[in-house]
Amino acid sequence: MIGSFISGLSGLRANQTKLEVIGNNIANANTVGFKSSRVDFSDVLSRTLRGATASTAPLQVGRGATVGAISTQMTQGGFQDSSNAGDLAIQGSGFFTVTNESGQQLYTRAGNFRTNTAGELVTVEGFNVQGFNATEGQVPVTAVLESIQLPREPIPPRATSTLEFRGNLDASSPVIATDPSGRELRVGGQDGIIGTLIDGSVTLVDNGAAVDVTGRSTTFTTLSAGDTLIVDGRAFTVASVADDLTMVLDRPVLTGTIEGLADSSRITGTDTAFTSELRVGDTIEVDGADVVVTAVTSDTEISIATPLAADLAAGAALAFSQTTGVVTTESRAESTVSPAGTTRLADLPSSNLTVSLNGSTNILVEDLVTGEQVVVTMGGTQTVNEMVEAIQNAGIATYSLNDANFQVSQLDDENGSATSFQFVDSQGAQHVGIMSFFRTETPGTWVWNVDIPAANAQVQDPGFQFTQNTRGTLLFNDGGAVDSFRNLAGADVFNLTFDASNSARTISVEMSADTIGAMTQFNIAGDVVVAGNDGTLPGEFQGFTVDPNGMILGQFSNGETRVIAQVLLADFANATGMDKAGSNLFSANASSGTAEFATAGQGGLGRIISGATELSNVDLAEQFTSLIMAQRGFQASANVITTSDTIMNDVLSLKRG
Repeated sequence: MIGSFISGLSGLRANQTKLEVIGNNIANANTVGFKSSRVDFSDVLSRTLRGATASTAPLQVGRGATVGAISTQMTQGGFQDSSNAGDLAIQGSGFFTVTNESGQQLYTRAGNFRTNTAGELVTVEGFNVQGFNATEGQVPVTAVLESIQLPREPIPPRATSTLEFRGNLDASSPVIATDPSGRELRVGGQDGIIGTLIDGSVTLVDNGAAVDVTGRSTTFTTLSAGDTLIVDGRAFTVASVADDLTMVLDRPVLTGTIEGLADSSRITGTDTAFTSELRVGDTIEVDGADVVVTAVTSDTEISIATPLAADLAAGAALAFSQTTGVVTTESRAESTVSPAGTTRLADLPSSNLTVSLNGSTNILVEDLVTGEQVVVTMGGTQTVNEMVEAIQNAGIATYSLNDANFQVSQLDDENGSATSFQFVDSQGAQHVGIMSFFRTETPGTWVWNVDIPAANAQVQDPGFQFTQNTRGTLLFNDGGAVDSFRNLAGADVFNLTFDASNSARTISVEMSADTIGAMTQFNIAGDVVVAGNDGTLPGEFQGFTVDPNGMILGQFSNGETRVIAQVLLADFANATGMDKAGSNLFSANASSGTAEFATAGQGGLGRIISGATELSNVDLAEQFTSLIMAQRGFQASANVITTSDTIMNDVLSLKRG
């Protein structure tokens, strides 16, 4: 009888323990990162009444139940999103490592971290989160596990040392005859004609019968019917002038004949002048069909958008479409008048340009005081200084290089392609530079120059200038890709140097084929941008994010993002054997083994989710079911004791009877 008391009592104790574990699980159903526990029972050593024989089984009586194990369930919990960047969750195996006040390493799945006043990443109890701290945006290979420290001081500026330009240079840009220094000389008109640059800009629209012209800031009333107007290098005859902003031009006449093959977009000409008479976008009539010109290769070759349906025999007529022929154009314009024996030279930006002339050229110069016009003759190879001297020797002391005959021209995206860029000195001051590209008469060849503009952005600032390697050449191959990029000395790797005229160190920006290697030269609109600049301003720490590998990426006020630390994960040979240390913490022991540290997402470890926390893995439905089972087990064990007590009383009453 005593054995039944003992068995019943052991059942009470075991189920009482299970009730305690279930109650703890239910109480922590909303605890971040909590891992539930499970109670496993085992029976107690049985008392043998009779041993086993060859023909009979043993007779054994059990002595009750005991708690065999209370194991932690390391199953994955759910995730809850959060707006706090310091909230981290592990998807998969692994633990965050923290240290308490005494420096003891503990481990947790609860990643609801925050920062303290010292800029350290800590748990809600103030324990320091462990990982690797970065140095200048890099985690050293020799880094040791330590408390993660977030920046408290601004990061210093980084002076610009490399630039990268991307984009396209329009292969159909106006040709600017340029010397290697990047200075330009544009010769307008032809022998016997002075070209006068018209103020403002014009827009041409072909209505099928004539070309309508709308001006912006123009004075068309200075022109008359029969005058020649040059727009984008193409000559038109003025038909009529309505007012300063409106006039009509005759459609140009196309010369020569054409031919081509079926299914080909290439058309060749005989006695044609495609480069002076046609432009990309024009619509011409070919074999009764309207086709759009997509490329003007030479005076005798063009390409069209729609391949020919059939062979086009030699001698076919060439004409603009009867609907819309001349492509709509917005440009500057040049008018022409005809004092005999003179040629206009325009756009002379410098007095150091060497001008090579074939034979002699007459230049018309107007005296701004008397209004008298004098023809100055030049010949051979002379400099602009010598040209100016010739003008002065002609008796004109007061003249302007901005009148109808000469114009100082800023090299900008009106006659080339330019982009501005910012570069930073060693103290974080910003400076603006302009890199300009200008097409030359040599196919695929451009010149480039770099300036630092003054406040009005019209001329180079004399107080802040690059000191060397500010000009050079850029060559494209016939496929439109960069072939070479050099300075004036022919070097393909060189430095732009700049003295900021303050206590900052001299800036040195390396230039090479990598600087412009992504640029192209295609027959589409030019658009050059700065795609890379390694210079940065000083930056105040503003916040951070954590990537799946545990890299803490700091965000700074200068727009820079850099690595400031790395959260490591700990792994154990037997994670279920760890001791629970309270406050959502675990400690290692002989059963769990020692911690092995590794990067999240590697070596079988889980990845880190930023802006989320791992919920408790307690399944309430399962816990309530276990609760009922434990209650029934406890009640049944109690009934064993009461029944045994009743029987014992009956036995005792036999003696009394």
